[in-house]
Amino acid sequence: MNKMPSKFGYHLTEKKNLFGDDGIAQAGLIPKLGGRSQSVNDDRKAIFISSMLKAIVVWRERLFGSYRDRNRSPFHQLEFRPLEELVLLRINCENHNLVETPLSRLPEFTYEQNISPQDIEIVTEIEIPRLGVITIGKESSNTDAMEIVFDDMYLLSEEEWEKVILRTSPVTSVLENVKMDDKEKD
Repeated sequence: MNKMPSKFGYHLTEKKNLFGDDGIAQAGLIPKLGGRSQSVNDDRKAIFISSMLKAIVVWRERLFGSYRDRNRSPFHQLEFRPLEELVLLRINCENHNLVETPLSRLPEFTYEQNISPQDIEIVTEIEIPRLGVITIGKESSNTDAMEIVFDDMYLLSEEEWEKVILRTSPVTSVLENVKMDDKEKD
């Protein structure tokens, strides 16, 4: 068992998984065996966490399809998901004993217990040198441009990756926003 090389890990999921009584904002991350895991032939009931932000580009393509290949995903038969339907989570891994995934080419770890919402943040923006700022989980007038930038993040050098800036908010903040939206409807 190798120790997570950084304090934070990253997990990509659909935005709809944030809500509800068993949603991430309320219950945290819960180990599950879902259709996307099965689509890449993984049958473990676990939370999959990458220790490197740049691996998320690969996982997005494998689990949700890439923007360029949105009509023909080579890895699975599941429907393509645009960035506005996804959420990138940053997880504080300091208090969790993650297990390195054997045989994975990516820096990937698993965790087989719940992760509390207090250890989870939503990445709201990624500022990328020479490529610009992209948002995940929000509708945008320049969605096509952001999708292409996200797909091209794998082209960044190690030096450029060190300059990437993340803006985050606590995962529980989505509950506050939903409550505010409900009050505005009344």
